[in-house]
Amino acid sequence: MNFFSYTKKGNRGLSIVEALVSIAILVFVFSIVASVAMVLAQGQGRIRIARRLDSAAVISMERMTRAVRGASSFNLAQSAFDAHPGKLSLIAADGAVSTTTTFYLSGSTLMVDQNGITEGPLTAAEVSVDSLIFRRIVTPVSEGVRIEMNLSSTYGTTTGKAAFYTSVFARGSY
Repeated sequence: MNFFSYTKKGNRGLSIVEALVSIAILVFVFSIVASVAMVLAQGQGRIRIARRLDSAAVISMERMTRAVRGASSFNLAQSAFDAHPGKLSLIAADGAVSTTTTFYLSGSTLMVDQNGITEGPLTAAEVSVDSLIFRRIVTPVSEGVRIEMNLSSTYGTTTGKAAFYTSVFARGSY
């Protein structure tokens, strides 16, 4: 009779080698899952930043484009062209009523004033305007402006930057 080979059937445990191999496989699988989760989180951050930047650019560029198209002239004394931070002051005449619209930076936020009264920010708090330059375009028959705007935003540890440009002519100038 062999005293060292006594085991009950169905109640067999794992050997130390089997336990170590199982733990190593689990650690490997969990590390892959963790790295995939980190990549997905970083991708989500980049997508969120891109959305913020695009949304801020669309809203602010559209507002400035509409104002320039509706303007009859530029208020040159109140505007700052070809430098950062730029300032654009427009005059729109509708019959006997004249409206002055001004776009400028307050810190890193794009602001708009109408007749000296602040309407508010055009960019969200999460978006920073790093550069805003207005370049005056003058032709024999019309007047316009090129708008150059650099935006940045941060989400977690990810920072994104983007440059936006547009050129528009005042309808009242031709």
